[in-house]
Amino acid sequence: MPGLLKRGAKYFSISTSKFVFGDSMNYTSPCSYSQFLRQWNVQEEKSIFPYQRFTTVEELAGATHFPDYSDFYSTLKKTNVAPDLYEKCKMEFHRRKALPDGNPEQMTTMLDWLIFYNEQDVMPYVSAMVNCFRAFYQYFQIDA
Repeated sequence: MPGLLKRGAKYFSISTSKFVFGDSMNYTSPCSYSQFLRQWNVQEEKSIFPYQRFTTVEELAGATHFPDYSDFYSTLKKTNVAPDLYEKCKMEFHRRKALPDGNPEQMTTMLDWLIFYNEQDVMPYVSAMVNCFRAFYQYFQIDA
């Protein structure tokens, strides 16, 4: 049976009968995601996603225009994204949308943007974890 364990506003783990996906940030020194990346010498690339704008994958797949600035407002944080970051991301979406068919960087919908957004979040974290594991092995002979 799937399970979800939350601590405050964060997920501690998500599990199925075969897998447990723990949030590894719960096993590091207390810090933000940005601080964690800096600690392990990884450059963070800021991006945005309108979390409250879409409710289904079908909506994402059907959205061919970058959402309005107001769609990026977070009722959780009670703030919007920085206007310059919004403009930068909107320009990147349009640049990728204009790429020729077959180009691996081409985007056509907000589903493509979500994949890109998640990769920007995950790939730096993976690099930081690799650096962290190397340090554990180098200094403690522990293969994490």
